[in-house]
Amino acid sequence: MVLWLVVVIVFLTVEVLTVTLTSIWFAAGGLIALFVAMLGGDFAIQMIAFLIGSFGMFFATKPWADKVI
Repeated sequence: MVLWLVVVIVFLTVEVLTVTLTSIWFAAGGLIALFVAMLGGDFAIQMIAFLIGSFGMFFATKPWADKVI
């Protein structure tokens, strides 16, 4: 669980420093994986949640982000 908290903090820090919406998707994926870990999910399930959450957020918001930035 600590791993996912670190992942979220690192990606949010990178996002704040770059302001290009390049790492916010991975922070969201880390947050989803953190919730799965809190629910007692196996590490493999946490990784799947991280990947699906990250890439899902990427594909859902990338067209909007391209217009805004």
